[in-house]
Amino acid sequence: MKKTASRASGNNGSIEITYRATGDNQYHLFTTTEAEANTLKNVITALYPGHTFDWQVHVGTYMSNPVKRGKLSLKKNDADKKSHKMTGTIASASSDYGTVSNDNESKYAQGDASFENAVYDIYNVSDGYVYTTGSNAATAFSKVASGKSTFKSLTKLDVSTLTYTNGIYKGDLTSVITDEVAGKIRQQMASNLCYTLTTDKKGEASTSNDALPYGIYLVLERTPSTGYLNSTENGGVTAKLVKITSEGDTVSLAYDATDTEKGLYEPIIRGGFEVYKYDEDSMMNIPQGDAKDLSAE
Repeated sequence: MKKTASRASGNNGSIEITYRATGDNQYHLFTTTEAEANTLKNVITALYPGHTFDWQVHVGTYMSNPVKRGKLSLKKNDADKKSHKMTGTIASASSDYGTVSNDNESKYAQGDASFENAVYDIYNVSDGYVYTTGSNAATAFSKVASGKSTFKSLTKLDVSTLTYTNGIYKGDLTSVITDEVAGKIRQQMASNLCYTLTTDKKGEASTSNDALPYGIYLVLERTPSTGYLNSTENGGVTAKLVKITSEGDTVSLAYDATDTEKGLYEPIIRGGFEVYKYDEDSMMNIPQGDAKDLSAE
């Protein structure tokens, strides 16, 4: 039976060794490259100075099944959950979208707000660790521990018992993952963060095609785009649970007017103003003489 051990190697961190005991003081150490084998030799020799080792190399072929991997894509919208039709010039003079005509897609923010640079973190809440690739791990695999138990302790949700439609849990998470709970997740599940997405000008973002292995993930907004709030108040939806189940899976959290339960939404920052009309001479809001009421449109 193969076993795995991890031994320290000084300032160079640690190395994970897969081995099989074949007899008294005899072990088979498993590596995938000659360079890895030489590293193992150096580490073991350093760990046990004064010992003599009889190194024998055995080359073989081992069969393994690749892990099913998929991707996540999203397209955010504001909490109005509407397709904003805009004709002519965009409201913001500083916008670089130029001019649009008869646009019915929800890719333009309202007023001077923007859909760009909203940041979403993806956490591993699967049963075990996963090896991810992408923005956090560059081209190499990165081992990310499971945050399933921590997530359950914070939300009372067992992600493995939920129902996922097209890879998405469509239940209401806003009453469970409140703004306060979201803050605790970011703090207590930092080691379970495996990917980060930043939206473009259309409010869209996606992982690489094979970034996420078979498993369950929490998508949680970290930073809103300009003009919006990262909040579950006023219709905001800042968290979603998604599941990768097959090779080449693409789970889409893109805004869909016919299926608004699967989207991510940010409340719009809104305000207002009051207007008071005064008599110029008295500087009071009381009419003089035969003047009419000061109300005006």
